[in-house]
Amino acid sequence: MRWLSLLLLLSACGDDGPSAPAGEATGSTLVDTGVSLDVALTRRGFTVGEGAFVFSTMDACCEEGATCLGNNPSTPYGTPFLPPAPQGPVEDDELWAWGSGPEGLSRTVRLRADEAWLLVGEAPPDAQYLSYRSYVSTRHDEETGGRRGVIGSLGPSLNHSVMEAQLGRPVFGEPFAVITSFDPGVEEAVRGALIDAGWATEAIFTDRIPLEVVRTGLEEDADTFFGVMRSAIYTDPGAGEAYQSAPAVRLLRLTPETPLQVEGHSIPELLPRGSGTNEDAWKPALTALQDAVVAAFPTRLAVVQPAVAYWLETYECLEGEVNCTGDLRDRFTAITPPFTLGEDEAVVAIGVNHERTGKATYSSASIQTIQHQVGLQSFDSTRMPGSAAAWLADDPLADDLYAWVLARDCTGWPEPCFEVPLACVDDPTAEELKVTVRAYLEPTTGTAPMQTEMSIDRAIKLFPEGSAP
Repeated sequence: MRWLSLLLLLSACGDDGPSAPAGEATGSTLVDTGVSLDVALTRRGFTVGEGAFVFSTMDACCEEGATCLGNNPSTPYGTPFLPPAPQGPVEDDELWAWGSGPEGLSRTVRLRADEAWLLVGEAPPDAQYLSYRSYVSTRHDEETGGRRGVIGSLGPSLNHSVMEAQLGRPVFGEPFAVITSFDPGVEEAVRGALIDAGWATEAIFTDRIPLEVVRTGLEEDADTFFGVMRSAIYTDPGAGEAYQSAPAVRLLRLTPETPLQVEGHSIPELLPRGSGTNEDAWKPALTALQDAVVAAFPTRLAVVQPAVAYWLETYECLEGEVNCTGDLRDRFTAITPPFTLGEDEAVVAIGVNHERTGKATYSSASIQTIQHQVGLQSFDSTRMPGSAAAWLADDPLADDLYAWVLARDCTGWPEPCFEVPLACVDDPTAEELKVTVRAYLEPTTGTAPMQTEMSIDRAIKLFPEGSAP
C-alpha cells in the first residue's frame, strides 16, 4: 500500500553524515534525499516527540460532567495526541469524552511559543469535505483561579479547497504535511527540515496561531490547545472507515533544544462571507412543505419551531468570556429550540438542501441531546434528495428540499425516519433534544455562507393523537 511505503520512508533512520541535497520540485510530492525526517528535524535543532493521530469515538459522552460538544456524526473528528514537553508531566485530556488515546499522550496540551506540532503522512481518501484547524481548549480564569472552556478556533480553516489551490490537484489520498506553529521562524525551520527530507514545498501546509490572541507557556495559567481534522462523506465509505481506524500519518511535537526568541504570527485577513446569492427562490416550496406536513396529521397538534442561526467570529469570540462552541469559519450553523420526544410523538425536520442551492459544499441536519451535547445521527445533503417527495410530489423544487422524521419508534411514520435512542437518561420525556443544521464551505466564497442569504430550517413537533386544538 502506498501509505505504508510512505510511513516507512518517513520513519526511516536516514544517515547521520553530511546532509544530502534536498529533493527538487519535479512534480513528485516526496522524493528520497537520503535524509529521514527525524534526522532532518534534529539537524534543525528540534527535539522530536512522537505523538499519535486518532479519530474520536465519543464513547464517554454520558459520563458525569462530560460533554461531547454537539459533535456532528456525519463529520468524524481526527485529533492529534501529543507527548508532554521534554521532562514535563503528561497533561490531563480536557476532551476525554471524545474517546481515549495512547497512554502517555494527551489531546489537549500547553505549548511554548517556540514549539510546533507537525502532522505528516497521507491525507484521507476522497471525500466531499476536509479541513484542519487548531483551537484553544481552555483558559485560566483569573476570578475563580480555575479553568474555563473556550473551544475557540484560531484562524481561517485549512480546507480541501485551500489545499487543492496550493497543491495544484486534489489533496485526498496524497502525501501532505501540516505545520502548526506560533512563529514564522519556527515554521520556516520545520519547513526546511521537510524539504531536506524530500518534501515538495507545495505539499507543505500551514496552520498558524497568531501569538497575540493566545497565552503560551507550560505554566498553569497558560492556554491549552488541540487540533481537529474534519472529513465528511467519503466516496468509498469502506476506504474512509479503514483510514479512520488506522490514519496513515505521524504526529510530532517539536521542541527547540535551545529556547528561541519569537516574533509571532500576525492575525491574518479573513475571507469575507456573503456571495450575493440567496435561497429566496426556495422559500415558497419550503412553506408548502411545512403546510403539507401539518396537513398530513389533522388529529395531532403541530408546532413549528424555526431554527435560530448564529455566528461566532473567530478572533472576536476569543476576546470575550464566552464558550466559542467549536466555531469554524467554514461553517454556518442553525439550531432549533429544545424539545422532548415521547413515545407517541415525532419531529419532522424540514429545510432546504444547501448543497443543491449552491450555498454549501455539503450540509447536514443532526439530532443531538441538550444534556451532554451528544450527536446521535445526521442526515447529510447526499441523502436529502427525494426525502420531501412524498409530502410535495408536484413541486419542481421538491428534490432541493428535505424532510426527516425523528421518532422513538418509526412504525407508522413516513420514511426517511430515524429512531432516536435514549442517550444518557432512562425517561424519554426527561431528555431534551435539538436539531442542529450545518452548511459547510460556500464554493464561491471559500468560507461559511452568510446567515442573511440562507433559508432557515425548521422542526415540526407532532404531539400525540387527539391533542389538536
